[in-house]
Amino acid sequence: MVSFGISEILQVTIGKKLTVLSGTDVKLNCPADGVPLPDAFWTKDGTNITYVPGKLELERTSLLVTNISQSDKGDYICVVYNSAGRDMAESKIAVLCK
Repeated sequence: MVSFGISEILQVTIGKKLTVLSGTDVKLNCPADGVPLPDAFWTKDGTNITYVPGKLELERTSLLVTNISQSDKGDYICVVYNSAGRDMAESKIAVLCK
């Protein structure tokens, strides 16, 4: 875990199965490199993820889910792409109640 001020964030590289306590902040990292620099998009259970202030934050190839709850459990997929091709990785997140 990495501490930032008073909140803690669990940071993991996508591709792992996670079980986290509700209320935790989780940052999924999807490392990608290439020329041109790849872009990325994220899906959860087959639906594109969009920015939700204070809940879901997207940064180039990472996704921050704050204050995780039962509604956040599911399959998260990161797709990275550029003109040379694309690749993807998946993590399954399970949420335990405190």
